[in-house]
Amino acid sequence: MRITFPLSFPRVSSFFNFTNAKIIFNEVLIGVLGFLLVTNFLYAPSFIKTLLIIFSYIALTPVVYSAAKALWNRQITIDLLASIALVFTFIQGEWVSAIFINLMLASARLFSSFTERRTEDILSHLLKLRPGTVTVQVNGSVQDIPLEQVKIGNMVVVEAGNRVPVDG
Repeated sequence: MRITFPLSFPRVSSFFNFTNAKIIFNEVLIGVLGFLLVTNFLYAPSFIKTLLIIFSYIALTPVVYSAAKALWNRQITIDLLASIALVFTFIQGEWVSAIFINLMLASARLFSSFTERRTEDILSHLLKLRPGTVTVQVNGSVQDIPLEQVKIGNMVVVEAGNRVPVDG
């Protein structure tokens, strides 16, 4: 006797997509940059300055990428202005300032990702509440028709306690 079970493994591509990679990168970056700032202020050995320089350049890459993309699309974005500020902090050798600016930008990107994902979740839940059929009055009789078949000029009947399926 052979028993088979349908297996449902999560798809690797659905978990490890580009959006998740950006979120993880920003989370790690925030942690490392915050740690470097605190260690620099509490205990500042020479290798911390080297780490500040290295991670300043690592954190600069998403900002410069976004700024270049904005320039290509002929737009002025906050990343374009931040990359200009970061270039001047690098020229001046102000590594703590560069880390702090990058920390703020990485935090903003992370909050933006969470807000966007939460908004998408809320909208998908709201769309689930939308009724699939509409009660309309045609020639004195009441009928339920699919939502896609509603036309301009139809008389929609909404009973007490029901959701309004369409507006306009």
